[in-house]
Amino acid sequence: MAVIWAKNTATIQDPNERAKHMFEQAVGQIPSESKTNQLLTFLDRQGELYGKKDHRAWNDLAHALFNLKEFSYLQ
Repeated sequence: MAVIWAKNTATIQDPNERAKHMFEQAVGQIPSESKTNQLLTFLDRQGELYGKKDHRAWNDLAHALFNLKEFSYLQ
């Protein structure tokens, strides 16, 4: 599911907007600037492992968002 979700957001070219969009889809709220920076830092670190253009960093972000407490529990 993470791979499918990441592929579905691949049309968003700006990494900042894409990460914010995925977060909003996951938890139903727009991320703060601090949270957005955390998402982008995560992507940068995954990009160091795979290569900057590798889609697996986005798959990993989707997987991490699935594991957020806010994703799992209705508030």
